[in-house]
Amino acid sequence: MLHPLIALTLLIASAFANERVRPPAQLISEGYWPAIQISLGAQDQIPAPHSLPWPAAFQDAAHSIGNSMAEFQPFGAPYFHGGCDMRTVSGADLFAPVSGMLEAGHYSYSTNTDGSMTKYWMPWPEQGDETYFEVAVVGDDGNRYELHHVDRSTLPTEIVNRLNAGGGRIEAGALLGHVIYWPGGGYHHTHYNIVLPSGRRVNPEYASPLLPDHLAPELLGLYAIMPDGAVRDFASGTFRSAPSEFIVDVQDKLDSSVYTHPPTFLRLKFASGQETGWDFRTTLSRSDGAFPPLWDFFYNRLRAPDGSSRYTNGGYGTGYSLIRLKIPQGATGAFTIEVGDIAGNITQRSGVLAPSLE
Repeated sequence: MLHPLIALTLLIASAFANERVRPPAQLISEGYWPAIQISLGAQDQIPAPHSLPWPAAFQDAAHSIGNSMAEFQPFGAPYFHGGCDMRTVSGADLFAPVSGMLEAGHYSYSTNTDGSMTKYWMPWPEQGDETYFEVAVVGDDGNRYELHHVDRSTLPTEIVNRLNAGGGRIEAGALLGHVIYWPGGGYHHTHYNIVLPSGRRVNPEYASPLLPDHLAPELLGLYAIMPDGAVRDFASGTFRSAPSEFIVDVQDKLDSSVYTHPPTFLRLKFASGQETGWDFRTTLSRSDGAFPPLWDFFYNRLRAPDGSSRYTNGGYGTGYSLIRLKIPQGATGAFTIEVGDIAGNITQRSGVLAPSLE
């Protein structure tokens, strides 16, 4: 039986989860339907790097990006966050980052086993959960620029009139609305998504001006998982028999931020040229453009050689990340592990995988 305090904590986390996640049948019974993004003839066009303004002012240097795009979210079935939480003051102005067609409505999600989410939509003027209201601009490039947690009751008159008329075009910089008061008062924010016509998510940190960041990701631990499941410390990095994979226990931060994130770039590269890795600096996708299954990227839990328990978890800009780097089949010799962020800060570890002498 759960301790009452733990049960209360879980109840609060469920009630005020960063995104509204419910089973599909419940969402349909509430009047939501699967959202279909239609951009006829549009091809994926990723914005130029750091070319678009952030759509709101951050609260301050310590409270800027709460959850990042690749953040692990534990609310219900775990999922990737998929966008950036821009921490603001309650009531902060929200501006259109691009010109395009205006849309608005209430939204929810169901989660899938691979860590992706299926969006459900209740378009304007229908009424839904007031905390989960979105104003979006579908840009000329076909991309959907979504701002979540907008206070519907304080929408500018011009925006209301346009929505009542069926939408219409707005220009970059237009005032779209204001950030709603977040339950509890400690995490006012807008969740900012950039969704390509294919459904892939663009990292808002890639499309928007870089925030001050001179800190390389911090390795809290580095482990080798052996074929028999044994966990070994990386230590000097010399291995006589090949691990199945390396597990990187890591946190990343912006210069002055109180929040921690997973890194956006990890690579295991052998001198022979073989390599594996992850690169979410631009989009939340694999190198082939496909969605990265959550548990292919994150490792759930391990017991370290010192007996401590390490696990992936998350919340509101908090948590720990265990990230997997598979060993390429047949790889031997010298290798380097690189862990980096979108600002180009890199932490490195080197080692050698020598053939077994047994």
